[in-house]
Parts: sequence; structure tokens; C-alpha cells
Amino acid sequence: MSMQGQAPIPVSIVNSSVAVADSAAAVLTDRVGATNETAAATDTATSGINGLLKRIAQRLTSLIALLPASLGQKTVANSLAVVVSSDQSAIPVTLSGVATAAGQALALAGATSIASGQVTAGAAATLAAARATRRCVTILNTDALLSVYIGPATVTSGNGMLLRAGVQVRIETTALIQVLAASGSPVVTYMEEYD
Repeated sequence: MSMQGQAPIPVSIVNSSVAVADSAAAVLTDRVGATNETAAATDTATSGINGLLKRIAQRLTSLIALLPASLGQKTVANSLAVVVSSDQSAIPVTLSGVATAAGQALALAGATSIASGQVTAGAAATLAAARATRRCVTILNTDALLSVYIGPATVTSGNGMLLRAGVQVRIETTALIQVLAASGSPVVTYMEEYD
């Protein structure tokens, strides 16, 4: 018996069984590697097949350890790191609802004007008049104890949004905003951003 390009391996048949000479077994063990052979020290080290297979198994185990245990949202410590490549081209960004480049620049730059004021709430009173160019209005209940309701011109304690003492809210609207005291006479301030 011989392997291509190799010297013949002496084989003898004794009592209907095949016996391979000890020297041939040593040649096979040398090429394949003993079953107790240690893993190759590096990916390119000279080693028997068993040593190389053990090295591959070690590398696969290390790679699997880097992957998350399950799919789905994870904390930073349990996530697989993904970064944008250093040669990534620019990623286009489009603002929805803004049709022109000038409109996009204005939306990113912020409003061109601000106005502020305050109202002592009692019965329903206008806090901020309607303004077509308003982007948003921030409303702050400055009172330490008393709550107010804010809403449209028809605001009541039944349909208004409760704004507790010391709380502020930011609303994106162009509509009129009314304020109504839940009790007493709390002072409510506002600052609106508009163009």
C-alpha cells in the first residue's frame, strides 16, 4: 500500500486481519498528529492535522465569544460594536416637511425672533396670542404651590392640560394659548420662538 508521492507502507495479512507495520503507524501519527497533540501555537505554525484542527477550534470559540448571546436591543457593554468606516462617503440627511434648502438651513439655525411675557392666571386669560410664524412656545408655572390649566380659547379644568407648580412645558403650535388657574392667582410665564 502506498500514498501518492510517498514510500510504500508495509502491510501484512495475518489471520484475515490487516496489520500495518509499526514504522508506518509512526509515519501516519507524524503527519496526522497524535490525538493528544497540543493546538498549534499560531495560525501558520507547522503542526499535525490534529494540532491545526485544535487551533481552528480555539479561534472559532474566541470568535463566538465576541457575538451577543441573543438578538435584539442590548446595553453598550453587551452589544456588538459597529462603526462607520473611515472612508465612508457623506450620508445625506433630509428634514421632513421642509421643501427648500433655505427652509432646511432656517430649520437648523433656529427661530429668528423670541418674545416673552407673563400672566397672572385667574379666570381664563390669553397667555400667548396666535402667531402664524411661531415655531414653539415654552410655558412655565412659576408658582411654588398652585397649578394651572393651559389649552385653547375654550380651556376649562375639564379639558385643559394641568401644569403643576414649578413645571414647564414646550409646545410646537401657532395657535392661541389660554391659561386658567386651578385656584388662587399663580403667575405663568412664556417664551415663544418665531420667525
